[in-house]
Amino acid sequence: MISFILIYLYTMKRVKIEPGSIRIRGVARGIPYPSEEDGYKNIPAWSRGASPYKQLSPFIIGPIIHGDERAENFENFWQSHKVWPNGIGFSSKPHVTGTENHPNEEWKRWHDTLMQNKNPIRRPNGRIPPKYAWWEGEQLQVVEARKRIYIPYLQKLYRAHPVYQQMLEMVRDQGQSICILEPDGPDPNIHPDGLNVDLDTLILWQDVENSANGKYFPYGHGYVIALTILEDIKNGK
Repeated sequence: MISFILIYLYTMKRVKIEPGSIRIRGVARGIPYPSEEDGYKNIPAWSRGASPYKQLSPFIIGPIIHGDERAENFENFWQSHKVWPNGIGFSSKPHVTGTENHPNEEWKRWHDTLMQNKNPIRRPNGRIPPKYAWWEGEQLQVVEARKRIYIPYLQKLYRAHPVYQQMLEMVRDQGQSICILEPDGPDPNIHPDGLNVDLDTLILWQDVENSANGKYFPYGHGYVIALTILEDIKNGK
């Protein structure tokens, strides 16, 4: 696992701040947005943010289709692939069987129910971490699930969304610097104006599982938005 502290120091040393730069900042109810006096436009890309940027929240963006399955929003698509062996909520029977702990029919019933739910469920089992994510017959741990499910499927939705295309044009063609606001962004108490990122840093952070204090490091959707914009600019899209 890559050290969060080493990557943080790497980030502080190499990220260039210039027109068309991108920041990410954590946000929550009751915490004011950062000032825009330094030229950064606030992008409240979370479910409680203002339109049109709230449309990029995983709670709202969708539907998403994978194979013969369909989820009404990305959040439920993502959460429904997680596995808690002892079951959760209305489906409290064991969700795995056998020595390999593969998901059973009880898990499949829960998975299908969540996929079909129109209301986004951020933490279907509270703050209890899942054992793994079940994806195409494989058990994926945090980093691998992030790379194979969360990031690529969210990027696909973003690239097809008109609000994302407006943001891409804003940064790429107009040179507008932006600050993406989202609940899983950098702590606003430590980074009140947000944390500047670049493509190399965002790629490195995909491998970070725990933050400097040992707690889980979420690679939230704000990081995915920034990653997608910077990839598309690099690739001339």
